[in-house]
Parts: sequence; structure tokens; C-alpha cells
Amino acid sequence: MEPLPGTSGCWLEAPHAYGEHVMLSFEVPAAPVGLLAADVARARVQGDRRLAPELTGEVELHSSFVGGGRMRFWLVAPTDELGTQAVADGLDAVLRELAGQGPAEDEVRRAARARSERLDTADGRHGLLLAAGLDRLSGQEVLDDPAVRARLASAGTDDVRAALADYAATALLTLPAHCAPGPDSPFVPEPDRFGQGLHEAYAYRPRLFGPAGRRERMYLGDEGLAHWTGFCHHLVRWHQVAGLGVFPSGRRILYGELGAVIDIQADWYKSGGDLIAAVDTRVPPSLRFPMSEGEPI
Repeated sequence: MEPLPGTSGCWLEAPHAYGEHVMLSFEVPAAPVGLLAADVARARVQGDRRLAPELTGEVELHSSFVGGGRMRFWLVAPTDELGTQAVADGLDAVLRELAGQGPAEDEVRRAARARSERLDTADGRHGLLLAAGLDRLSGQEVLDDPAVRARLASAGTDDVRAALADYAATALLTLPAHCAPGPDSPFVPEPDRFGQGLHEAYAYRPRLFGPAGRRERMYLGDEGLAHWTGFCHHLVRWHQVAGLGVFPSGRRILYGELGAVIDIQADWYKSGGDLIAAVDTRVPPSLRFPMSEGEPI
């Protein structure tokens, strides 16, 4: 994933399977202050009086490493059909306020305490280990437990505001099917990412055009392999392949150095066998490893 162009943020439509959820994602530094900024944003959203009447449950926070010392966080807000636009506007308003004015000091301290206490749990220790491994692979500073706690304790409102400074340039709003932002929204339609990623490629379409796969495409070219799920784009360039998982069934999973993962199942695509063969010829044998169905990575 790469930072989105422009300074107003982009939006796209989610498939029906996601139901009435509004999702807003943004990038922050892959550092303790970035995690803190995301925690502050979720707490501010959950307690916002403008959003409370429109929410039908807890706001969830999810994350992914995007490479280059950056992380992408998703705020997932459950709502209903009538509340979609109000929730979309409210999420964006909260993040723009935090990016422009910063949070209150007590918000930062509450989030820092909660994040520090989370390090004492199994999930927290696992997350710290994963982050340290990814930081080492990408050449970033590697922090141990005491260093992370110290960074959290020393972070202030200006640090959180600085971590969210790129919000507008990296914001991605995802709305339920058949919804769109209001006329006054700063968001613009997401641009065609294939023109930015691969200059020329073969397109592989699913055999069955049901609601889940109608817009799905796999794009294979001399520069790399791109997967468009209908609402999310993944790209692995051939010179950035970290590994290729090989299943007895013929299925392949392509792993990119920057975190992208592309699952390729031959029977899902028209000419799927040709797609698998083309991927195999472009990945050196030294990067292939056997996998079995259901094996975790």
C-alpha cells in the first residue's frame, strides 16, 4: 500500500458483505506515538456526542504495517442506513480536529496508560515482538519494552498532533454499498491505482461473477502482480518478493517485502493455471516454500 495522492482524502464503496459499517483509515508513524495517536482517535470517536446517536455498537480499531516506517489504522464504526452519512462526516471531523488542534493532555495520558498496561498482556507482548521484527527487517529503530513505555510516558499533545499531520493526505473513507459522501465532503473518489502501479499487465477475471467477485481482478505484468478485490488493492513487485507459498492443490500465496499478501487459487480465475505458471516462472526457486492448507504464517 502506498500513501494516497492529494490532500483531501479519498473514498470508495465497500461490498455488500461488510454491511452497514463506515471505515476510515489513515497513516501514522510506526512508533509508540503513532499507536498512541490511533488510540486517542478511537477514544475521541467513541465518546463524540455527534456520533453517539448514530452508532449501533463499539468502534473497532485495526492496523497494518505498510512499510517505510509507517502504519495504517482503520476505525470501523457500526451504524445503520440512516446514520451512514452522519458517521462518515463525524469520523472525518474528529480526525481533522485532532490533526489540526491536537488532543487534550488528559486524553493522551489515559491512552498512554492503557497502551502501557496492554504490554503486560500476552497480546501486547506478541504485538511488541512482531513490531520489533518488522522494524529490524525495514531498518527502523528497534525498541524493547522499557523503551516503548518510556516513549509512551513522554509523549504529549504536540507529539500526537504531529503523528496525525498526514491524515488528510492518507485518509481513506469506505462506505457501505450504494452510499457516497455528501456534496460538501472533502473526499474524492479513489483514483485508478493500476495506472500508478503497473504500466501494462494481463487481466485475469473470476470464473463466477457473484456479488463477492464481480469486480475482482488479478493483474500480472513484467513489473509485478496486483490484486484488486473490488474494494482493496494489493501490489507485489517481482524485485520485492519475500516468498511464495506453494500448496499441493496448486494454490499459491505471494508475500511482498512491504507487507502485501496475494492469495492465488487457480480454480477461481479464468485461465487460472496460466496465471499460476506465470507467477512460478517469475519467482526464484530459493524463495518458494511448501505450505499445507490451514497452516498459519
